[in-house]
Amino acid sequence: MIPRNYATPTGGIGGRKLNTKELLRTDYTLPLKGKNSVVVKGHGSELGNEKRTKGRAKRKMISTKRVLRLIDVAKSKGDEQSEKEFWEVFHCQEKVITTQGKQHGQYCGRRVCAVCNNIREYLLRRKYEGIFKTWPDPHYVVLTTRSVPARKLEARIDDMYRAFHRINQKYQKRRQRGDMIQFLGIRTLECEFNPNKQWYNPHFNILVPNKEVGELLVMEWLKLWGARYTGPKGQYCDAVKNREKILLEVIKYCTKVFTDPDKDKKFNTVKGHKIYVKALYNIYKAMRKHRIFERFGFNLPAGTGKREPKNTEVTHFIKWRYDLKHNDWVGEDTAGLLTNYTPDERLMDILENRMDMLLE
Repeated sequence: MIPRNYATPTGGIGGRKLNTKELLRTDYTLPLKGKNSVVVKGHGSELGNEKRTKGRAKRKMISTKRVLRLIDVAKSKGDEQSEKEFWEVFHCQEKVITTQGKQHGQYCGRRVCAVCNNIREYLLRRKYEGIFKTWPDPHYVVLTTRSVPARKLEARIDDMYRAFHRINQKYQKRRQRGDMIQFLGIRTLECEFNPNKQWYNPHFNILVPNKEVGELLVMEWLKLWGARYTGPKGQYCDAVKNREKILLEVIKYCTKVFTDPDKDKKFNTVKGHKIYVKALYNIYKAMRKHRIFERFGFNLPAGTGKREPKNTEVTHFIKWRYDLKHNDWVGEDTAGLLTNYTPDERLMDILENRMDMLLE
């Protein structure tokens, strides 16, 4: 077991918002008194692509319906901080304007928000795909421990971060002393929930540049934890066959538990598919003080993935407000819906009838 007094930086507090500068914020100011104009900030979201606009409406609907249940859980537990954060998710992109073919509105940046996580995935992919392509023989690694009940989940995740930090520090010091091993990679945290046993399985999903680093990670992980807490069967190290696909999958892992429940294309054939809201709440709480996505052993080139925000004053715009009844934004200054999104019946069944509140 990893000693409790072993210090390691965790980074972030609360629900750990995404970096608002990196979110390509598309905020806007209200019209000034006596002036019929607004100042839009950032690049905005394109409206010309119907698939994207409907996808945005779908993610907003999922976030809104799901977070209302999470608010109920937070209230029942007297968790005011989480309740406040969940309300921020509820209000994310609630009011927007459209102008010059783009949509602008405030983002919450919370992990539990499907809208913001979609942006996060895009930004991470743009940042790291160039680096990933230069790796000669990338390997995909999974590091895990034995599953735990809800009451032990936060402590287990804390210990996992301590363990990984210890391994990384060991090889970074060796590197400083002249060791030729390029111990580097990108790492995300995922947590799965078993509804039958009501146990949680947090684990790291890692991309490394070669087999040697992957096997070293697995070896050191097993050595640190010992047979009581893990075993070789739960670990994984294999060559990457499709670079683009695996990068997307690893990036999505960090947010998978909080995003679109129908990303698993098999759900339409699985009867009884549910969203376990209290389990989702437990996972969110246990992860909240940690960085879910991190690189180790290398720095990104200056300016990688950055787009400079811009402020533009516009006089022709339409105001919209998200409406729960229509699952879309309704015009405040004009009739009609912004995207004309029609939810899939199976998805609506999950969101309205299959959110299980009974499990702890």
